[in-house]
Amino acid sequence: DESALTGEPEPMLKSAERPFMISGTTVNAGKGTMLVVAVGEYSIAGKIKKDVYGGEHGELSPLYGKLDKMANLIGKVGVVCATTAMTAILIWEYGVHKSTNYKQLLDIFLQTIGILACAIPEGLPLALVIALALTS
Repeated sequence: DESALTGEPEPMLKSAERPFMISGTTVNAGKGTMLVVAVGEYSIAGKIKKDVYGGEHGELSPLYGKLDKMANLIGKVGVVCATTAMTAILIWEYGVHKSTNYKQLLDIFLQTIGILACAIPEGLPLALVIALALTS
């Protein structure tokens, strides 16, 4: 009975002309000897699973593609915001206040990394919600 994979309502009869069985199907009646010719991703069920769940060469689903674009956009915006903040802090400290304490550069750098660390993970759930709202 290959109906789960082929969609045919009646069980398929096997003969010398049509000897192959598909893995994951059942035998309703009779007996026979079986020789396995393909396993894993090379079997018919494996090829179907690879097409459905995606493999190395599988196409991305539209939702996954939109989420990927949105995550990249959020990452780029986070980098721009962190760079802008770092530039503003450097101008404020060393341009306006004429500071000569160069040990503060490490603190400024760590603040910039903190902005990046907060912006990217916080933006991904927002990207998911926006992408789901736009697709429905």
